[in-house]
Amino acid sequence: MEENARIARNTQRLTELHPGFAQRLRSIVAALEAQGVRPRIQDAWRSPADQLKAFNSGNSKLQFGFHNVTGPDGQPESLAVDLLWDPTHVEPADITVAQARVGAGPTASGAPTRSRSRRAGATRGTRKTRRTGKTRRTGKKTRGTSKVKARKTRRRRG
Repeated sequence: MEENARIARNTQRLTELHPGFAQRLRSIVAALEAQGVRPRIQDAWRSPADQLKAFNSGNSKLQFGFHNVTGPDGQPESLAVDLLWDPTHVEPADITVAQARVGAGPTASGAPTRSRSRRAGATRGTRKTRRTGKTRRTGKKTRGTSKVKARKTRRRRG
């Protein structure tokens, strides 16, 4: 998407939002643009008919949601947006379109980074279960487990 078209689209979509939400989203978009990311508001307010189409096609799990909110006079005042990073329009010269498509983003040093999602506790071996006192990853008892159990037992007894 061309830069002028993206800016015009974002401006138009911001008019479909609740004023307080639009103000917050404007600051988020400005912060992303300052970092070199080019966010695009894909969707803001949806009519109930459009929301039903999205539900029937499997693109939404709701028949009515925050995209469908209107003001007292029936004016669109959505409380949700679909905010995308347009990987086809890459501003920084130090990142390629292929890197952008896999989730890499520009950094201050110029080297692209990749965001990684990690399941909570999946790689951390220090969290222990309450019942056994053993770590989830290694299965070994941690130091101080017996003291903790003794304290809990004393509390129960009286």
